[in-house]
Amino acid sequence: MRVGRGPIVVGCCCYPSDAAPSGVTSRNRPGVAFLLDEFSLVDANYPVGDGKIHKNWFRLNFPMFYQSDILFALRALADLDALDHPGAQPALDWLAAKRGKNGRWRAAACIGAAPGAR
Repeated sequence: MRVGRGPIVVGCCCYPSDAAPSGVTSRNRPGVAFLLDEFSLVDANYPVGDGKIHKNWFRLNFPMFYQSDILFALRALADLDALDHPGAQPALDWLAAKRGKNGRWRAAACIGAAPGAR
């Protein structure tokens, strides 16, 4: 997934529940199925025009600007109560592995941070 496409995919997940057809739940919404059933967040094997996955997909970008990453997708899935979907587990494991010994995660894109803060 290239930078900038994540929000579009996530947008496909987030249509209002009251507008969903009968039987459509957070687990079987088209966007959730696309993210977790058809492809893998960790493998980033989504169809892209030039076949290149941007390196920011695999970074914990904070603060969030225009780029999307696995964390952004997980946050959207959490909003949809879809983190219990089996396809989300590899990404949750990836996130847990990124946790430092102090129990925190290091932000990868500290744009605008004070010199030496990175």
